[in-house]
Amino acid sequence: MLTACSQGAMVAWWLLAERGDSVVRSAYPMVLALIYLPVLVVVLRNAKQER
Repeated sequence: MLTACSQGAMVAWWLLAERGDSVVRSAYPMVLALIYLPVLVVVLRNAKQER
C-alpha cells in the first residue's frame, strides 16, 4: 500500500507541477495527502485492532 501511495503521489505531483516550481514546496502537499495520511490511517487501524 505504501508503494502504491508513493507512486500515486509522484505521478500526481509530476502532472500538477508547473515549470519553475520549487520541488520541496510543490511536492509537500502531495506527500502529506497521498502518503502521510494513508499511512497514519493504517497505523491507527492496526493499533485499534491489537487492543
